[in-house]
Amino acid sequence: MNQRGRIVLDKFIPTFPKALKDNIIREATECSHNAYWLNIENQSYLFKTCDSTTEIMKSLLVEKIAVNSGIETVKTRYSSLGYSIGELILDYRQNGYRYINGAQILKEYYEYLKSINQLEVLRIPDIENLTETAILNKMNHLESIWNALEFHYRKLDPVLCAANVERIMRKHAQRFCLDFLTMQSDRYNENWEIAENIITEEADLTPLYDSSKSFDLLNFYLKMGITSVPKHNTYRVLEELMDSSDNYTNNYFEQLYQENPPEKIVLYLNELSNENGLKLLAEETQEILASYTKNYEIIAEMLQKEKRR
Repeated sequence: MNQRGRIVLDKFIPTFPKALKDNIIREATECSHNAYWLNIENQSYLFKTCDSTTEIMKSLLVEKIAVNSGIETVKTRYSSLGYSIGELILDYRQNGYRYINGAQILKEYYEYLKSINQLEVLRIPDIENLTETAILNKMNHLESIWNALEFHYRKLDPVLCAANVERIMRKHAQRFCLDFLTMQSDRYNENWEIAENIITEEADLTPLYDSSKSFDLLNFYLKMGITSVPKHNTYRVLEELMDSSDNYTNNYFEQLYQENPPEKIVLYLNELSNENGLKLLAEETQEILASYTKNYEIIAEMLQKEKRR
């Protein structure tokens, strides 16, 4: 670690090309950015390059909110390797578990419905004209995930199946709420994963990861299929969540909102700057805060609307 808090990986791996050749480092093909698995002192880490320190700060900020709100996340540090900056992420995977991502879970369910000619169950408009990839992307919401998990664990003991689905979906609902609060626009179906104990068959979500595409209000709304941010057409997806969820999810979302007002985000940013030696430009900080504040106001209106019903 240097004097500014950044972990300088060159000090651990002074001969990067040789390390790569000797398989001490292997390329991580599952990531969209350049990424490498590193073996440092018998511990596995993922080094994932980022385009800017702002992107790193956004990821760390989501992690900060998540940890303070009881959501398990990967452990991330600001780092550099050669001329690249990025995130150094401790490998959460353990022996004795198998790991399966959301795309695989949804694909199993999709292929089953297709085999029995029941794709209409998915309630996706114009589904016959969509590619499989597009369909799987549209299935990445709480209802389809729940049904896909029940299908995936259908061969287990009914009690264990129900326990797995309930455990995973509770955490999914929490993360859905967090994603709305932090304007996450990249939680696609390969961006969440399940760990299954090989012996007991118990399953759970792995820690939250890959949260850098956050705190961008416009990009978030475009991802939600909303082309503008007028008040009358804002949280269509959130409204559906509130209408279809139990009191636990609704209460959790309101608690998450109340515990993280904009002024607390300012404190988090200052803490992260000190912890990681990251200093954002004033305009970058203002962009993050402006997006968060606007989103926070919209959520306030939505919650008030729920209470008046």
